[in-house]
Amino acid sequence: MKTAIYIEDGVTQIVLTPETSWEKKILDEIDLEKHTLTPLRGSFYECQGGYFRNKTGEFLNRICDRNPKDESLMLRIDSIPEPTP
Repeated sequence: MKTAIYIEDGVTQIVLTPETSWEKKILDEIDLEKHTLTPLRGSFYECQGGYFRNKTGEFLNRICDRNPKDESLMLRIDSIPEPTP
């Protein structure tokens, strides 16, 4: 996935461009009419054991031997619940 940050005239855009059919499928599943986008601050870092973890808030600071800074920008996408009749 190509990722770009474009800033002009006080507007910041984060652009995700798929490079594989799998990445295209993921982006195609995000229907902006049916999802909300929430920006969050957090951390995305490598843990012991060779895997990656992300966090927001202070919870993991208490259980990890590392204290990553909340420098990452995370974009959380949630489905909008269907209205109940």
